[in-house]
Amino acid sequence: MYNFTNGYDGAAPVAGLILCGNTLYGTASYGGSSGYGTVFAVNTNGMCFTNLHSFTGGNDGAYPVGGLVLSGNTLYGTAENAGSSGVGTVFDVQTDGTAFTILYSFTNGSDGAISDGRLILSGNTLYGTAEYGGSSGDGTVFAVNTDGNRI
Repeated sequence: MYNFTNGYDGAAPVAGLILCGNTLYGTASYGGSSGYGTVFAVNTNGMCFTNLHSFTGGNDGAYPVGGLVLSGNTLYGTAENAGSSGVGTVFDVQTDGTAFTILYSFTNGSDGAISDGRLILSGNTLYGTAEYGGSSGDGTVFAVNTDGNRI
């Protein structure tokens, strides 16, 4: 259907896909314009591949391995590295590739670090897990509102 090239499109799409209409949405954990992964869309016939966001390894994050969750026209996900503290982000992006936003940057404190699992969405709250951080350093379950406020 579609073969990744480790270029602008990305590489290593290890997370699952989301289907909405005839469009598949997903993440590639590497590649993109800076080599830190992408959020992408592709039609179910393999046509019209679109890079919705290329991660820079800066404040936006790096290596989105956890997959996406969709609500309306908004995709939510995590990047396991980079961000303002270097330990990952929660982000959203519109399905047309506009309005990429960092909702939260992990600090490796009580909030956790290195979120590489899939998010779930209930109402306006995103729930997920972080591999490290927390009071013992062994990980956390976290909640972040879709407006970016941590619960």
